[in-house]
Amino acid sequence: MCAGFPSDICRVSSPAASGVLLPTVEEGKHMSDWLAGSIVSWGPLRTSLRKNWYNYRDVALRNRIDRSRRVVVRGTCRVRGPFNPYPFPCFPTYWFASMNRISIMACFLFLAPLSLVSGQKVVITDPSKGGVDFDIQGEYSGDLGKGDDKEKFGIQILAQGKNKFRVVGYHGGLPGDGWNGEEPVRVEGEFSLSGDGTLSVKDKHGTGTIKDGVLVCDLGDDGEIDGRLKRVVRKSPTLGKKPPKDAVVLYNGPQDVGKWKGGKADENSLLMQGVTSKDTFGSHHLHLEFRLPFMPEARGQGRGNSGCYVQGRYEVQMLDSFGLEGKMNECGGVYSVSGVETNMCFPPLSWQTYDIDYTAAEYDGDQLVKNPRMTVRHNGIVIHENLELPGERNTTAAPLKAGPEPGPVYLQNHGNPVRYRNVWVQRKD
Repeated sequence: MCAGFPSDICRVSSPAASGVLLPTVEEGKHMSDWLAGSIVSWGPLRTSLRKNWYNYRDVALRNRIDRSRRVVVRGTCRVRGPFNPYPFPCFPTYWFASMNRISIMACFLFLAPLSLVSGQKVVITDPSKGGVDFDIQGEYSGDLGKGDDKEKFGIQILAQGKNKFRVVGYHGGLPGDGWNGEEPVRVEGEFSLSGDGTLSVKDKHGTGTIKDGVLVCDLGDDGEIDGRLKRVVRKSPTLGKKPPKDAVVLYNGPQDVGKWKGGKADENSLLMQGVTSKDTFGSHHLHLEFRLPFMPEARGQGRGNSGCYVQGRYEVQMLDSFGLEGKMNECGGVYSVSGVETNMCFPPLSWQTYDIDYTAAEYDGDQLVKNPRMTVRHNGIVIHENLELPGERNTTAAPLKAGPEPGPVYLQNHGNPVRYRNVWVQRKD
């Protein structure tokens, strides 16, 4: 039946020699013929794809194997649809194949832009364009309660997109500024935003309103105010720290992009993600300033993700984990090794700092003698102190395997516009 047709297009089902039943279609037909057979002729593209898939599935299920392991197929060609439920004479299969390629290409060209639009998240890199949600998000600090029950309290408000928020409260003050380590209070209440920019929240703990940078709280049923907490903007004490005279300056402006493999600066002269220093280092001190984008609708690892790989081997995670728990895959965590007890992540679009003291592994030839260690300060607060790292392996997605050789500073590209400045290294060996 395939005489005169190209052999790679017109195929006849053959016995299943391997003993495994494979889905087969009617004689001389490709799965693609069934998948896209009548896309051009009728119906919305999505409906056509779905219905034609069912047609292919039905045919595959109707194929049977007899006891001699031969595939039994029907001898007619047909592409079913709402207007064509009956068999029709077999047209050359290369005609179907050509039309299918055009149909599928047209389908993807039509649907791909729609899927990109529907999957887009808000990504803001300019604080002046953050909007109302960005203006409300942030840290608030002050006294809460009455009489003997009054205590300092810190509150972090996280924007979740489309006027939705999460609230986290800390007894004693904000993380790194008085928090006593007690389990934070996490509020998942009802939020409403008025036209004048006032945010109201209500849950089992009470009610609160935020306007003009002040959070007013009522924790009881008496209608009396129990506290006014003011919005604070914290800065790392090491922000803008000058490099020592013997330091290797890796980035202090666009003139330094040549010091990085893949180095590029954006329109604001900030170093872009996805770069590897050309210089390599053994034991050293690294100072790095970074800024995470504002992505309120994103979640998890898709929210302002990057990473600083010390010596190209061990990742100190960068992520918008403002107000989260401080897990090993969140900001400040050493990926696959250790989380943090104090989550020092500032709100997105804040400039933050890492100050990392790294002691390289020791080797006797190729034999590991002593594991590497590092101390990490995030925004001036120690979050890892003399942390022992696994000398026999690197962390996830590291460009350099564990070994005795010096390694670079690698700033990971995870698809989010994270930016860097004032990057320098002081060697210790």
